[in-house]
Amino acid sequence: MKFAGRNCSGWGWVRLEVWAETAITTRVVRTGEAVGSAFAMVEQEVIPGRMPFVPPAGAVAVRSLPVGTIISPVDVSMSAVVAGDPVKIVVAAGALAVETQGRRVACAGSRACAVLPSGKHVEGHLDGSGHLIMEVP
Repeated sequence: MKFAGRNCSGWGWVRLEVWAETAITTRVVRTGEAVGSAFAMVEQEVIPGRMPFVPPAGAVAVRSLPVGTIISPVDVSMSAVVAGDPVKIVVAAGALAVETQGRRVACAGSRACAVLPSGKHVEGHLDGSGHLIMEVP
């Protein structure tokens, strides 16, 4: 930062630290387990690439989280997933819909993910009956 005044000028530097509360696991959280009772809010310095995060109510882990893990949005999902559970997958393209069988896999965010028998990963959303709906243009 440059400053100037009457008959003088100079430079100054500032080191700025930003601190905020973020969620950290207090015990091991297994894939598909609710994280609500497994974290505490801890004040930490905010650094680029690691923004503070508080998991929403009902969030479940999409991967195993060791004790002391800083929880981020990619670590949780809003749908409980038991990896390997069978799921009906509906591929919808306009008025045409094809149904097939797959198995559930963990997926970040609010999406639902599965693997087809061919090994191809698909993602979509769950409907009221538990089907994974995958819409293609």
